[in-house]
Amino acid sequence: MWQAICVICIIIVIGMLFFCFRQSKEIKVYKWQKLKYEKQVDFFHLQAKEREAAFKEMHQFRHNFKNHLICLKEYVEQDNKEKIREYVDTLLLDFKGGYYDHRSGNLVVDAVIGYKLGEMKNKEITFETQFSIPEELPFEETDLCVILGNTLDNAIEAAKKMPAGQRMVGLKIEYHPGSLFIVVRNTYTGEIRTDRRGKLLTTKEQKQEHGIGVRSVEHIVRGYQGIITIEPENGIFEFRILLYEQ
Repeated sequence: MWQAICVICIIIVIGMLFFCFRQSKEIKVYKWQKLKYEKQVDFFHLQAKEREAAFKEMHQFRHNFKNHLICLKEYVEQDNKEKIREYVDTLLLDFKGGYYDHRSGNLVVDAVIGYKLGEMKNKEITFETQFSIPEELPFEETDLCVILGNTLDNAIEAAKKMPAGQRMVGLKIEYHPGSLFIVVRNTYTGEIRTDRRGKLLTTKEQKQEHGIGVRSVEHIVRGYQGIITIEPENGIFEFRILLYEQ
């Protein structure tokens, strides 16, 4: 009798554990899908901002270009070659620097950069880029948005703690048939903390929010059978990601 009751209790407990495990798994899947949806919305916002910024830049360029031509026309009529040369040199200097130095030609990458560039300028962070990618990549746009958004956020957070003049964030992206290599670099101060498995530990006050970003990147990289490595050396922290085309 007691044996039968024990068996029934054990079955009930196992059933409850299985139910809890399944519910927990469904909750995790729901949270991940929710995060992906939010990032997809963010990506669409980035695209909209990118197009709006490009439209404003083009409108301003057309307006200024007309005025420049008027000035140059006047110098031409005066046959003042020295003034023409100085004016053209000034225009060339104006075209250096700014967002156009950081265009990759890929819409996703450029949209994220355009969104983060203003923040880096406000915090006086030098931004260095190196791209070798096509206009279209064989990877999910939302996945790239999540990866670049979170890694750049972390790099900016670390770099802004440095003294003015020593704040730097770098982004390098290379595509080779079958793989994509991403390196996010930044200057940092303090100690890099990791857990027993070698995963980064945040120094932010909002640790839970930071963890979601890192876990999201790790989840996406695993989905592409990819690899994440970190390399802190000589005051420069490198977060390297290798994705394989599926």
